[in-house]
Amino acid sequence: MTIKDELQFSRDLVTWRENHWLAMFGSLKNKANLKYLEVGSLEGRSVIWMMENIFNHPTSSAEIIDSFYDQNEATLKNNLRIANLTDRILLHEGSSHVKLRNLPPEQFDLIYIDGCHCCRHLLSDLALAWDLLKPKSFMILDDYAFKNYPPDELSPKSVIDFFTECFKKELTVVYKGYEVIIQKTGKPHG
Repeated sequence: MTIKDELQFSRDLVTWRENHWLAMFGSLKNKANLKYLEVGSLEGRSVIWMMENIFNHPTSSAEIIDSFYDQNEATLKNNLRIANLTDRILLHEGSSHVKLRNLPPEQFDLIYIDGCHCCRHLLSDLALAWDLLKPKSFMILDDYAFKNYPPDELSPKSVIDFFTECFKKELTVVYKGYEVIIQKTGKPHG
């Protein structure tokens, strides 16, 4: 039995993205002292993949912010232990709109936003995480094309479109599909 066989995942939301992520972020592979932030980690499949395939240098690290409203905390922690990543990943348990405010600015090379999809929370996550991203670095905004929202709830698409329009002088949209990937290109004006 391999380590991958021991990991416990209820669904696979990563495998279909692997080639795309390697093409987008492969230049970061084997680089020292990089930092990755993931807002919303579920059972840890994406953070484990990123640490094994992109942020794989032993001095690179990750941070996770998750409220565990979906009760995946034990599974996530067990998967990180099995993958031998607990010493390279810092877990912040709690609401992202609180935890993101406590992190120092411009420290992350890649941020993956996949936390709460309610429009208010998603907009807050995007705005707060933006200041944590280093210049020229990337942010993945997940579930852009997800369509199963009740009529009275805005979709991630509407919030992501609003955010990218508001910050258009500071970013470049480098990919738009099921997810949107943006690159931080400048400093705020004003």
